Amino acid sequence: QTSKSVAHYGLPDWLIGKLANDPHGVPTANKVQRDLFEQRPPALGLSTEELDRLEVDLDVAEWTASQHRVAFSALRRVLLRQCVSCDGCETMRDLIEVLRAELASGQPSPVPTWYRFDMKRPGLRYCSNPTCFNTETEAAKFCPCSRCKLVKYCGTACQKKSWNA
Repeated sequence: QTSKSVAHYGLPDWLIGKLANDPHGVPTANKVQRDLFEQRPPALGLSTEELDRLEVDLDVAEWTASQHRVAFSALRRVLLRQCVSCDGCETMRDLIEVLRAELASGQPSPVPTWYRFDMKRPGLRYCSNPTCFNTETEAAKFCPCSRCKLVKYCGTACQKKSWNA
């Protein structure tokens, strides 16, 4: 059975509801919230059956290419806010595989050692170059743009490519 309704954020209604009720929050400096965050379940608390359902939902013919892009961006943002690196993921199926791997390990992704819980915007970042699919990882923390200091790039090559676009 498929979920034909696609919520405003591009994700199926059932998934939006599940994620909205997650009590584990995001990684912040608040000790109580941080402790709760560190007890989060793997794969955003989704089960194998729910990941299978999401894959079936992807095959629903009513989804346009634009809806797939919006859903990908929405799910990637959720993963990154939970400090789950999705480096190199270019499709929803790639993101689902990241969740499946986390579920199989039985552990949520570890918070990178360089991560500061007092960051203004919690979670990991993606490269600000729209053609790049790199995200921060344990080994790679992105640097802010040397001009505006607002956006982050995975490297100088992406920064230059983005400026020239």
